Amino acid sequence: MQKLRRTGHFAKVCLSKAAETNRKGKQSHVKENKPRANNTDAVEQNSDEESFSIHMYSVGSTKTPRIEVIIYKTPVNCIIDSGSSVNVVSADTFYNLNDKPRLSKDNTRIYVYNSKQELSLLGFLENKVSYGKTETTAKIFVVKGHSTPLLSYDTVVKLGILHITFSTEMTETKIIKDKFPEVFQGTSKLKGNEVYLFIGPTVVLVAQKHRRLSFSIRDKVEEGLKRLQQNDIIERVTTPTPWLSPIVVVPKPNNANAI
Repeated sequence: MQKLRRTGHFAKVCLSKAAETNRKGKQSHVKENKPRANNTDAVEQNSDEESFSIHMYSVGSTKTPRIEVIIYKTPVNCIIDSGSSVNVVSADTFYNLNDKPRLSKDNTRIYVYNSKQELSLLGFLENKVSYGKTETTAKIFVVKGHSTPLLSYDTVVKLGILHITFSTEMTETKIIKDKFPEVFQGTSKLKGNEVYLFIGPTVVLVAQKHRRLSFSIRDKVEEGLKRLQQNDIIERVTTPTPWLSPIVVVPKPNNANAI
């Protein structure tokens, strides 16, 4: 029988926890692995942090559009990413800049497009980016590792590198315009026909009084009336007429000198 250190105590009959451990050997401890919170979910729930996504391209790919811009007096070859909302450069590119600025920190998080993979940010810098004679101020994020720099949609548009055109002209309409170009030039008129306006017998004919025009627009009105007469849109009336309505002068929004 094993005797314990205390007087009168034996391991076989002792009910203490220490004796139980000595009799059965060391107890095995099992650590419960609790599931960790997903970092992406935490970002989505925190409204104080900004989250962006970018596309990732292969560095050796030749199909991606590239352009060379100047950042801190250093030529940097970048990929044009019209689907990205942020500018990104790698740490290698940042350390090769001629005048390396101090990086700033914020709570922005950047993810690869259609993925929960978060990029490791070292910080960001805000400086002028130039292409040819055009320059703009851009916020550029610096990530760890080596990768090709990305220029965002907003930056390449401001630099005049990318132009988005929305075509609203239908193909059939263009074909007709190309086939009959003379019809779509100048002012269209119906020639050789006299139009008769039907007026009900109970309609009272009204001859309104002449409205005076301000001196600032009288010359413009005279020029406008002459132009309409020359284009055979209106005719001068020298005889009495039962209808008389004064004109309403409206300046053209795209031409301040025309009415």
